[in-house]
Amino acid sequence: MPILPKFSLTGDKELDKLLNQLGREAIKDAEIKRTLKRLAKPLVEKIKSITPYDSGDLEESFGIIRGLRGKKGKPFVLIGPRYYAPYKGFHAHWQEYGAEKYNVSYGGAKMIFKGFQSWKGSGYEEMKRELVGMLEKKLEKIKKV
Repeated sequence: MPILPKFSLTGDKELDKLLNQLGREAIKDAEIKRTLKRLAKPLVEKIKSITPYDSGDLEESFGIIRGLRGKKGKPFVLIGPRYYAPYKGFHAHWQEYGAEKYNVSYGGAKMIFKGFQSWKGSGYEEMKRELVGMLEKKLEKIKKV
């Protein structure tokens, strides 16, 4: 059973409302996704730093999962263990949950949960600051025209 994301990096209601008022073309989805990827890097590093030691495959498998597309106007970034080649994150769910969900002899490390909990306060604030900064730059361009 793969680990399913329990959170998403999409922005908050205030930003969504502002973007809707300005229209979806105010900031392109690609620009937002690029910002989300950059802001997700500290979260990925935090998860890697608290991953229990193994052969290194699990730690290296954590990152931004590629190849997923959102609907237009709803950019997102999915973070977690990558199962595809060359990564080997297929056992991440055992490490995350341990005996809580599976018939294994060890407790779950909760590395994704703990990593997100330590990142979310500053991460969300930085995300909001970045996206509002992008909007302000777009508004300045509009004012000059």
